[in-house]
Amino acid sequence: MENKTILASICLLAALIALLPLVGARADEKNVFGAIAYSWKSGQYDVGTGDTKKEAKKNAIKFCEKADCEVLLEYWNNCAAFAVSKDGYFGWGAAKTKDEAKETAMKSCKEKGKDCEVIVADCTADK
Repeated sequence: MENKTILASICLLAALIALLPLVGARADEKNVFGAIAYSWKSGQYDVGTGDTKKEAKKNAIKFCEKADCEVLLEYWNNCAAFAVSKDGYFGWGAAKTKDEAKETAMKSCKEKGKDCEVIVADCTADK
C-alpha cells in the first residue's frame, strides 16, 4: 500500500510541475500590476502600475486626476485595453498582447455600443 501512495504522490508532483508554465510568473519573475481608472463624467482616464495591486490602483486614481475616477480594470503580467462608445457603453479586454486586448475590448464594446473606440491600452508584462 505504501508503494501506491508514493507512486501517486510522484505522479501528482510531476503533473503539478508540468502545469507550472500555465500558472503564470515563475518564482524568480517580478509581478507587475496594472489598473485603469476612468471618470464617467469627464471621460478622463489613466493607467497606474505597481509592485502590488493596491499600489497600481492608487496610482491609476492619482494619475486620472478627477474626483470621480474609479478603477474599472485590474491586471498583472498581462495587457489590458478599455473601449468606450459614444452612446455610453464600454468594453474591456485582457490578453498576452496589446493588439489582442484591444480587439477583445472593441468586440465587447460593440455588443451594445455604437462608434466604439479604444481609449487606453497597456501592458505590464513588458515593464
